[in-house]
Amino acid sequence: MLMDAMLFIGINAAISPYYSKYCFAGVAIGGGWQGLVAYINLRSYYVFGIPLGYTIGYVPNLNLGVLMKQY
Repeated sequence: MLMDAMLFIGINAAISPYYSKYCFAGVAIGGGWQGLVAYINLRSYYVFGIPLGYTIGYVPNLNLGVLMKQY
């Protein structure tokens, strides 16, 4: 019983940030702030997304090319 409750709480805690993100974006767009939402989305993509993707993809040198050739 306790483990089921802990699992339920853990799953909800893991999923709730994704739902709130879409909810806030929908409220901002519905409130007439399309320009602000577009600016935030583009800025977060160029400021955080591209550098983080490059860092995770190329800097650690995970040698994934060798693993892909085996299949």
